Amino acid sequence: MTGTACRDTPTSPSNEHFIVGGWSGTVTIERPTAAGSSAKFAWLVKDWLKPNELFVNMQSAHPWWPVAVGMAGTIDSPTRPPANITVAGPYQSPRGCVGTIRITGVADSRRIDADISGVDCPMSADSTFSGRLA
Repeated sequence: MTGTACRDTPTSPSNEHFIVGGWSGTVTIERPTAAGSSAKFAWLVKDWLKPNELFVNMQSAHPWWPVAVGMAGTIDSPTRPPANITVAGPYQSPRGCVGTIRITGVADSRRIDADISGVDCPMSADSTFSGRLA
């Protein structure tokens, strides 16, 4: 999965993480047995326990992947964009199992370009997916 999250005006948090705040964009999901499709998503990035850690709440409106997931992650340069980010975590699948998601990409003060990979219901023949946030 690939894509870009955007915001019109960067937030000015009291901390030093430029990425903290709300982001929105399009999530595109590709699966082995289905054509890629896109939908809206939103991120809320929060500070975490250590300077290079963050926490992301993500909501996807994708018809196959309508989830809300909280993920912990890292950012290699929290005070100066661009920065590499990685977030990962489990989520409750709409298909009745627990899936896992990993998002890696680059963030600047107005965009996040990131690839997504995941496993949804590992016992399913169509369990893996990938894509992009845009």
